[in-house]
Amino acid sequence: MNCKQILIVEDDDDIREQVAQALKAEGYKVVTVENGRLALDFLLDLAPDNLPGCMILDLMMPEMDGVTLLDTIEKNYKERFAEIKVLIATAKGSPINPDAVPGSIERIQKPFELDELYRMVEEHCGKP
Repeated sequence: MNCKQILIVEDDDDIREQVAQALKAEGYKVVTVENGRLALDFLLDLAPDNLPGCMILDLMMPEMDGVTLLDTIEKNYKERFAEIKVLIATAKGSPINPDAVPGSIERIQKPFELDELYRMVEEHCGKP
């Protein structure tokens, strides 16, 4: 498990790029995708020892939303992706209920406070 690599799954270009740049500045390797379908394809293409240590996952996205991605992983790839720590990115007033995801998954609210983002990533993924 490469805890220095983080997968950001976010459809908003600005948010995705800002979070990626902030984490890169801290020394993390960052991969970004625009939706859950691309995230699943990316993860399935990786060897088990190259999986990211952490995934920052938006809930509301086109093609495949975050809840559907988590459900797909749970039903089909639970063991394969068990070591990936997930941080759910939720916006106030999101029509997708963040309570629809398992309670053990951490949540971080958008817009991100950088100190909170760094703390949570370090807690779940380690220092770069």
